[in-house]
Amino acid sequence: MKRFLFARSGDNIVEQCTHDPVVRAAVEQLFVNMVNENTLYGVLSTYQRNWFFWRETLESKTVLHISDCVYFSARGPSVLKCICALLAW
Repeated sequence: MKRFLFARSGDNIVEQCTHDPVVRAAVEQLFVNMVNENTLYGVLSTYQRNWFFWRETLESKTVLHISDCVYFSARGPSVLKCICALLAW
């Protein structure tokens, strides 16, 4: 059975994680990959919708920050500008 990540209206991926196991699994997989690869930034994309992730370690715990949804058609900032900003870090 194929599983697809589909963001519902509102595009609040944090809220969707509590209601949709497919969305939760995708976010968890990205987080685990970020920890295993020791990266601070990640991107989750459905092509039309994009979320940017930042992993921060505070004392003995790790916090995952998730951006608001950035649409592919966005003009300010565009998805390309967001990705370029990540690569510049």
